[in-house]
Amino acid sequence: MLIPVDMVGRYGIIYDARPQELPKEAWSAGNNVRFRNFFVEKFLGESQPWGSPSVAPYNVAQAATPAAAFWVYAGLAAVYCYDFSTHTDITNVGGAYSATADENWTMTNFQGIPVLNNSVDVPQVWTPVSAAQLLVDLPNWNALWKCKSMRAFRQFLVAMDITKSATQYPQMVKWSHPAAAGAVPASWDETDDTKDAGEYELGDSLGFVKDGLPLRDVFVIYKEDTVWGMQYVGGVKVMRFFKIFNDAGIINKRCVTEFINGQHFVVSQEDIFTHDGQNKRSVVEKKVLRWFMSQIDSDKYSRMFVTQVPGAKEVWACAPLGDGQEFCNVALVWNWEDGTVTFRDLDDIAGARPGQVSGIPATWDPDSTTWDTDVSGWDLRRAAAAARRLMMARPETTSKLLLADETAAFDGTSMTSYVERAAVPIAWRAEKPPDLTSHKLLTAVWPRIEGTNGGVVRVYAGYQNRPEDSVTWESPVNYTIGTDEFVPIITNGRLLAVKFESVTDIDWRLHGYELEVQKAGSF
Repeated sequence: MLIPVDMVGRYGIIYDARPQELPKEAWSAGNNVRFRNFFVEKFLGESQPWGSPSVAPYNVAQAATPAAAFWVYAGLAAVYCYDFSTHTDITNVGGAYSATADENWTMTNFQGIPVLNNSVDVPQVWTPVSAAQLLVDLPNWNALWKCKSMRAFRQFLVAMDITKSATQYPQMVKWSHPAAAGAVPASWDETDDTKDAGEYELGDSLGFVKDGLPLRDVFVIYKEDTVWGMQYVGGVKVMRFFKIFNDAGIINKRCVTEFINGQHFVVSQEDIFTHDGQNKRSVVEKKVLRWFMSQIDSDKYSRMFVTQVPGAKEVWACAPLGDGQEFCNVALVWNWEDGTVTFRDLDDIAGARPGQVSGIPATWDPDSTTWDTDVSGWDLRRAAAAARRLMMARPETTSKLLLADETAAFDGTSMTSYVERAAVPIAWRAEKPPDLTSHKLLTAVWPRIEGTNGGVVRVYAGYQNRPEDSVTWESPVNYTIGTDEFVPIITNGRLLAVKFESVTDIDWRLHGYELEVQKAGSF
């Protein structure tokens, strides 16, 4: 009989439950695939669009004027801009910076003015935004002060975890006097009664202030162990402070992003959650939370960051997984439209940010797939220069700026992309529960795959005789897209497993599959 499995993109990858307890549409493992519209598809890769950067980039962001757009990329000692033709050094005339890989740079857009901060040097501003303009120390900021993070909020700049001279105030939040459009704040002096600048210490718990981000009309402050709101009220107090969550915080700076209006995505010490300022919910609990948190390199967690990928409706939580990993090598990918979770390989990425991409010629030639089977839109990868695309900064090995969701390979290197399901539930009758006791003989797999015509997806079948056993896989059988309808593959066991994998530079999309199975006895 044929056992159909449809809507295979419905649940995504789930590591934190036993495979035999999962719905049949869920996957027990996978990598370099994404889920949307109830199907599974291979992730797109990345390319280097503009040649080599002039300095090893640790973070990247976009800046723009009405007449021009730039990408700003920051190294440990220097900062450059790129105007889609020329890489220009815009490092402060005062000389080299002292940024570190662990602290890295935060970048915020303050009413059109880029503000960069690396926790070690005085915060930097780029105004006016022009390749002819160098960065300068933030005007009206005390040159003996440092801060761990600086973010824009309305007409204010907000600094967090302040060091004044040699004294650190790790629970302090400090805000500027409001600035006119196109200008920097005129004062940070909290003692000046003629100004609205101020500071406040969130000393209710031991956690340090790590970062913050606006959420509608509130600036949300993230400590290690609590979450606070800061709201402009004017008058003598200027700002009102109130606690939002007492049972959650943030693991480090750069680990929060707004993914849709009024919603934050946060990586905490113990969970990954979203919230609207009142209600929070885990997006990975009972899915991959235990597995993911256990894999993070405890010596390099400070190098984690999150970013959104607007076109795909995804947030990536990027982390160094495994001992000895220097930078982020894996992205946990959460789709905010359908709630699925998956994973994508990263090549030692230190920072990433979406922005507009231009200067990349649109071409037909690389897309050899026929109209009927092509899984991408025409020129989807290149034509929309105004669309926000994800730019990634890789500082080590070979330093590069990499554009995500480009080509079918990782910067010219073929990727391995797969999904697998152990303990596929087999019910002999629709009203009966899955049979976990009798042996089953699998004789064929009928995949419903579209993609690159002539491309090969390898199909594996395997078995377990007990749920706690590892899967024993048979040799793979090639499924040729556009040619094959099924693959003959034989295995026998109490619990059956299936895996779909590609190792070449092709596109593919899996809509479902059928297993041709018969009962082989109760021995």
